[in-house]
Amino acid sequence: MNDSADILVAEQLLPDHLREQRPLDYRIATGSITCLVGRNFTGKTRWLRTLAGLDPPASGRLEIMAADVWALAPDAWQRMRTNVAFITAEAPVISWMDGISNVTLPAIYHELEGEVAARQQALDLLAKLGYDGALDVLPAYLDRHHRSLLALARCLMLAPEMVFIDEPFELTDRSSRLAMERVMRWLAREQGITLVTSTHNLAFVREHADAVLYADGTGLYVHRSWDDLEAAAPAFAKGIPDGEEDHG
Repeated sequence: MNDSADILVAEQLLPDHLREQRPLDYRIATGSITCLVGRNFTGKTRWLRTLAGLDPPASGRLEIMAADVWALAPDAWQRMRTNVAFITAEAPVISWMDGISNVTLPAIYHELEGEVAARQQALDLLAKLGYDGALDVLPAYLDRHHRSLLALARCLMLAPEMVFIDEPFELTDRSSRLAMERVMRWLAREQGITLVTSTHNLAFVREHADAVLYADGTGLYVHRSWDDLEAAAPAFAKGIPDGEEDHG
């Protein structure tokens, strides 16, 4: 069933808390950027968590890296989680650990690296991500953008093949948004990591998304380009509040 170019396959997938919506059939190509868009309260985060295999669906089938997610034994599911990262909109970091310790924790916990090697790997990753914040302070003393980069670096310490990010551009200024855009392009285009993100940053979607999933409260609709989305939901694409969208 799984095409070698597809890292994720969803068949008649429906999130548990969105049972009234239309189920989704969708495939995600390895190394691509998929963006979930839509107005607030249309279920984007629920869909994102279900596609990431975090929340059991109400119905349907989800395959990630050729494995039926909800048929996996617990130990196999845990192994899959190290290959499929998920970063919530809050970009969670451990409040009582300084920046560098937040990043090195996964490698040390999983016994992938010793402390010295893990620290050097973390520093190398942060440099590639363009991190220019302090590393010896608690996260409370950092802004949202730097906490997001720490959370992302922590995930990358486990060398995931796929990363899901909920609202990576929220509560950041223009320079931080542009920096995060560069990071996401680097991950997908140069590192070959498959990215799936929910976002209100339509400029990023327009320029970089390989596919767009549009949530309108009745389901998640697949569009293979920005032009397709604009044709199907012109009011949303133009930023018109409370517009009427027609899926055609």
